[in-house]
Amino acid sequence: MCLIDTNGTWPLSETYAILIFCSMATRSDASDTRSAMRRTGTKRVRQGITRTRSCGEKNPLHQQNMQYHAPMPLDLDALARRRKELQIEEKLRQMKQTTSNALSTAAGQVVDDQAKQMSVRAKMAKDVLKLIPKPSESQKEERKRNRERMKQSLFLPTQRPSPNTSELTDQEIAKARIVNASAIAHDSDLLRAQEYLDSDPKTMGWKIDGALSNEDHLVLTKGDEIKVAFRGTKWRNLSDLITNASNAADRDMMAPQNRRGAKVIEDILAKYGEKPKELLGYSKGGNSALNIGDITEIPTTVFNASIGPRQLSSISKVPHTVINTVDDPISMATYFRKKSNYTIKRIRSIRGENPIAQHKLSNFTQRRINQPSGLEKLSHELIGKGQNLGHVET
Repeated sequence: MCLIDTNGTWPLSETYAILIFCSMATRSDASDTRSAMRRTGTKRVRQGITRTRSCGEKNPLHQQNMQYHAPMPLDLDALARRRKELQIEEKLRQMKQTTSNALSTAAGQVVDDQAKQMSVRAKMAKDVLKLIPKPSESQKEERKRNRERMKQSLFLPTQRPSPNTSELTDQEIAKARIVNASAIAHDSDLLRAQEYLDSDPKTMGWKIDGALSNEDHLVLTKGDEIKVAFRGTKWRNLSDLITNASNAADRDMMAPQNRRGAKVIEDILAKYGEKPKELLGYSKGGNSALNIGDITEIPTTVFNASIGPRQLSSISKVPHTVINTVDDPISMATYFRKKSNYTIKRIRSIRGENPIAQHKLSNFTQRRINQPSGLEKLSHELIGKGQNLGHVET
């Protein structure tokens, strides 16, 4: 079929037919091209997945944010073990919480019981203090005069007192052991106290008078010699605390213990026909011995006595031997007033330099190497540092 006429021109109808045919051919080719691209792309995706799974190569389609994650296998045994571990941890936590609650409850109960006991003790102390008679007007005036005399006689030492005794005599050690026996009698019984005295040659031969002795003091005899020993403070003994408070408040002889101590002197006089030759004491008991000795005019020997205002203001002429460790904080009142009837002996502690060790009665019951006191060590250190500094500057 010839599409060109004899005049050399295209007929219009034929032109339209050619255009339609070309359009249809173009659409068919585009459709085939898209189908081929789809098939090719799917194949590439599968190939990429296969390569990624097999050798871990990067998939080209990742650039188009297309990622694939293979599912992880489940370890059921591990999950079961982990579940059991969590259950055990929960049980342990519950047990710990229960134990903590039980301990808290028990601790609270203990604190409540102790508080109740303290309140009972405080009430007892108040009741006992009420039993102490109040001083009369004459006694108040006497105490006032004593305070004025004490103020006039007090002085500040220009330097710390130093030891004036290298060691105690056997007689002084024996007296300290007798005082220690009174503490043993309080803590145990009179039999143990007598065994303690018999165990050392220095105190062997001294016998305890069980009829006149009690938990506050011992009455001892050896031939015609009589002594009374007053023990120190036992902090769980309410009567001791009352006596200490009375001593500090200048009401020494109103304390029940001191009044019983003065009464035992009368009992000894009635039984033996004479007063004791000497009174002994330590700490609280030392103050009691000094005050009772002034009243009854009996000499005393005391160790680290807790000297109160009454004793400091006393004008008694009764001779007293006061034996202290250098840095004992309880007996430091002797540093601030010189008394003509006092013979003061100071030694270094054999127990250590801290205040508790300085105050112990065991510093006097045996003979050992004396330890330098804490203040003495400090003084030596300061002197040494000053000398070193002087050498450096020169």
